Amino acid sequence: MGYLRLTFVGLAFIPLAISRCRGLSAKQWLTLFAIGLFGTGLPSFLFPFAQQELSSSLAAALSSLTPLMTLLVSVLLFRLPLRRWQLVGILVGLCGALLLVVSRYGWFGDEGDAWPHFSIMLAVAATICYALSSNIVKRFFSSADPLMMTAGAMAPIGLLAGLALLLSGGVSIDFANEPDLLTAYVSVSFLGLIGTAMASWLFFRLVQLTDPVFASTVSYLVPIIALGWGLLDGEVITILIAFGLALILLGVSLARR
Repeated sequence: MGYLRLTFVGLAFIPLAISRCRGLSAKQWLTLFAIGLFGTGLPSFLFPFAQQELSSSLAAALSSLTPLMTLLVSVLLFRLPLRRWQLVGILVGLCGALLLVVSRYGWFGDEGDAWPHFSIMLAVAATICYALSSNIVKRFFSSADPLMMTAGAMAPIGLLAGLALLLSGGVSIDFANEPDLLTAYVSVSFLGLIGTAMASWLFFRLVQLTDPVFASTVSYLVPIIALGWGLLDGEVITILIAFGLALILLGVSLARR
């Protein structure tokens, strides 16, 4: 699914990359590749792997750590000065993330399931990838054409995904014997073109207009929507999950002071 999703994105942006990315230096292409890799490529696999054990509501709630991770990356790698309230906000947000996991698995796995440490780390790693991508956009392409930047970042990732898809056996086109196949392809193409391609373009533009930490706060909407879908899908949303999410939002609010 990850390969196919990224392949659709690459096919959509290749014509734009050819027309708008002429004259870019090798360094600029490498930087755009890093933006695509961290902003779309790796998270497209990290979250699906994590959700083999995590519920969609928990994974989405953990994604709200993105603004805090963006701040940490800004401080540690891009030398943004760290203020006292920012440190307090980071600690409060991390406590909220811990509470989200505790609400599902107990403090020591005493709710019947052991902590899925690896899956949790994969979800957190995805938020770090988002943080790296948005900081790179702001540092190196703050005044660039967002459509050019998105095309240059997504086209190479899509080409690599298409190659990997072919090497892994390709995809089935036996629509006659697999009646749900067309629906699956349409769903993945929608996910790639709308949820990745268009969303990336809008997000990169938002980073340019504001700053990486503020732009990453759009991740607040992800848990809200995912919690709603989780309820419709029969997932249980506990008070602890709601409180943990509130702590994360409070942490980011404090970090913005």
